[in-house]
Amino acid sequence: MSVTVYVEVTNTLAVDFLTGFQRHTREIITRLPGPDAGGPVQFVPVTWCRALRAHRRLTDAETARLHAHHVPAARRPPAASPSRLRRLVGSLAAVGPVDRLRHEFAKRRDPAGPLPALEALRVPWERGSALFDLEAAWEDPSSRMTLLPWLRDRGVTTTALIADVMPVLFPHWFRTGTCERFAPFLEAHLRHSASFVFISECTRADTVEWAAREGVDHDIGGVTVTLGADVPGSGRPEPPEGLRDRRYLLCVATLEPRKNQALALDVYDRLRDRHPDLALVFVGRAGWHVEHLVERIRSHPDFGDRVRWDGGAADDDLATLYRHAFVALVPSWYEGYGVPLIEAMAAGVPAIASTGGAVPEAAAGIAQLAAPDDLDGWVAAVARHLDDAAFHDEARRATAAFVPPTWAGAADAIDRWMTELVSR
Repeated sequence: MSVTVYVEVTNTLAVDFLTGFQRHTREIITRLPGPDAGGPVQFVPVTWCRALRAHRRLTDAETARLHAHHVPAARRPPAASPSRLRRLVGSLAAVGPVDRLRHEFAKRRDPAGPLPALEALRVPWERGSALFDLEAAWEDPSSRMTLLPWLRDRGVTTTALIADVMPVLFPHWFRTGTCERFAPFLEAHLRHSASFVFISECTRADTVEWAAREGVDHDIGGVTVTLGADVPGSGRPEPPEGLRDRRYLLCVATLEPRKNQALALDVYDRLRDRHPDLALVFVGRAGWHVEHLVERIRSHPDFGDRVRWDGGAADDDLATLYRHAFVALVPSWYEGYGVPLIEAMAAGVPAIASTGGAVPEAAAGIAQLAAPDDLDGWVAAVARHLDDAAFHDEARRATAAFVPPTWAGAADAIDRWMTELVSR
């Protein structure tokens, strides 16, 4: 008889983008053994239902949406700078009271479907089952401070994937509301869940250190599982239009303070006149606290030509950009791991990455490293690739030896770990 592990996917279904947590949640859940797999553990995605005031299994439409491996309609930025009103709205969205109101409104959204049909999908939370917070579950309507002890009293094991604990370590990089929701989520799991999935040894160490700081008096155990580097699709044989005769630097990440994309633009500005064939491509939606960066990109004299920003590349477009990039840049101040870095290396692209957080782990001794505040070091590193063809070719050969982790491998590791956890 198999054990059911209920996997929270409420936030993943609620958002209309596919980055970060939403990406890894979809990639992993679709590869874990489902209800009909017949193994010792079955993983069943669930969502919070306001109508029931309880968790329920997914409808067929939600399941299809969860398994769809593509980005929704691409968010490509307009060529013109945003209006003053749009900038004001963007700024207000990050303010604590406004963010809390937005989150409260999101909690009130009801799924389509008659109540009897939804009732049939209610999660029974049987003794011996488990809850796995695979996604950004601090954004979910059900508070873990209440839910986790309730589940523990019913004999349900609880656990979570911990990608990082940056909202409590570096709150100035995040929206106020995110920090207010993440802190109790993390505390609840540290007090009521004894074992976790960590995406890097850095994240494991950060979590253990924070638990000790908060007075958690039991050991924090778990397994480290590397996320995947396989981007769906191999990309097109030709670079995107306008980039075919250019050596472009590629920077893939949501625009947000800790990603430090301003450094990439600084590097480009220092080298653009010396190298007329140099270009810079950003891929990622606009996040929070980046109004100045967005304005700087859009008002750049090369914007739309040598400086480009794709706010929501589909998988095949992203694979194409990786395939033809000259050098990938990962200048983050801090990372829980660094999926864009391993994606670039998996595509054979030489990379220059920061020394922040777990990035050196992801670099695997192959990518060049530079401190995230060392502009001169970054300029010199990129310039060497541009000026020394032999050095660049050798970097490509070294990168080709990188053996990338896969999403299937991550799912297999989680399956084995969860089987052991629920059998204790």
